[in-house]
Amino acid sequence: MKRRFVVVLFIALILVVLTAAAYALVYDKSYYDRIAWTWEYYAPASTSYNCLGYATGSYYWEWPWSGYPTRDAVNFYLGSRYGYQVCYPPYQPRIIAYGTYNNAVEHFSRCLNSTTTRAKWGQLEVMTSYSWDPYYPEPYGSTIERYR
Repeated sequence: MKRRFVVVLFIALILVVLTAAAYALVYDKSYYDRIAWTWEYYAPASTSYNCLGYATGSYYWEWPWSGYPTRDAVNFYLGSRYGYQVCYPPYQPRIIAYGTYNNAVEHFSRCLNSTTTRAKWGQLEVMTSYSWDPYYPEPYGSTIERYR
């Protein structure tokens, strides 16, 4: 009897957690599927900070450029403000910059390990992706630069 109660309680807990994650999304799952081929909800939407604020750990809306910056502008900003430098393999980056065309940087993520990144998607949620290059060409694009 006690074992059955524990099993039922465990299943109920799992259902609550899964339901809470599903309801936490601002848009339908298909919306996020058009942004990245791998993503998993991590934290709720917020307008207090953006992808750069999340990646740097400042946790405020951080975008010191008008429009999308060039790679050189981002290199200068991350280097002078936070001490980040461009890195190449075999070094694991701490931040990855993404873009779609003309070397314009449009998005940032925090690199967690050799296969996982986490990013704040604009005003949307924080998502975990199981790739260093999870995004489709629009809106974020592919990896442009890596920083350590």
